Amino acid sequence: MRSHNGLPYPKLDVYIQSLIDTNDRGALSDIVDGTDVTEDWGNENLDLTGTVDVAWRKWKNDTIRAQKEDLWNFFSLLETRIAPRREVWENIVRGKESRLRYNQPTELFATQFRLHGSQDLWLTSGDAA
Repeated sequence: MRSHNGLPYPKLDVYIQSLIDTNDRGALSDIVDGTDVTEDWGNENLDLTGTVDVAWRKWKNDTIRAQKEDLWNFFSLLETRIAPRREVWENIVRGKESRLRYNQPTELFATQFRLHGSQDLWLTSGDAA
């Protein structure tokens, strides 16, 4: 897909699927909160069967451990628990309200990045109202 300015970016379902597959919960929380997708949207558009790709995370941890000169690398290690994709999706999408900050009242904010009823930023200019 291309942005309004012609920059390429992944389709929403492809991007979210990749975040689930790599168990990148931080980025997944951000995209879910930024787009305000629903649990039903994920059930219709994502492959939530099976488990996350733990092999990639183990490879990344091995790479981090190989850089012995920096003890802070230890804090960069990734969780390698084999998690079901559906569990990852449901935990993130059901946790939108828990990620609101103290100054974001639930009466106004749907997510930490979106007001209730705000326009979806993934819409093309022709689709926007």
